[in-house]
Amino acid sequence: MVNALRTVGLCLILAALVCSVVGTGGFASATADRDIAADEVDDARGYVGYDSPAEVRIAFNESANATNASDADERTETVALVTVTNRLDAPIGVTSVDVDAPDGLDVTVNSTPADVSPGESGEVVAELDCERSFEDGTLSVGLGIDGGAVSAEISGDEGDRSVSVTCDGQS
Repeated sequence: MVNALRTVGLCLILAALVCSVVGTGGFASATADRDIAADEVDDARGYVGYDSPAEVRIAFNESANATNASDADERTETVALVTVTNRLDAPIGVTSVDVDAPDGLDVTVNSTPADVSPGESGEVVAELDCERSFEDGTLSVGLGIDGGAVSAEISGDEGDRSVSVTCDGQS
């Protein structure tokens, strides 16, 4: 009887050791990404306002004071690509800017609003530089917005996310 109890005890200890080394097949945590779709509407009460110019015209620099040929060929304009309006109760900031520009148009983002207070607006300012061969095209702008508990990616091919760019004065 004692040997039987000793054998059962040793089997239980051995089973406990095996379970502690191998595990029970359970898990400690799990994460899952769930896609959520929301339609965009033209709503003055939306949480984040997004406004961009419909068109930007860049004139050819015909300055008589140009000191060299590269200055005379310059067709550059600094513009506010997007104005972001915060309608949340907490500050928001632009965390990323994604510009898809056509060939021949160089876009350099100069500044983004990092801290837009509730009820205020901030601008994404960029420099647009037309190469000699570029005449016109459309660029699209996508933004990453973060407001602490709320974050959003604003992107796509919608009309209010696109800017028509025309470079005048081809030579």
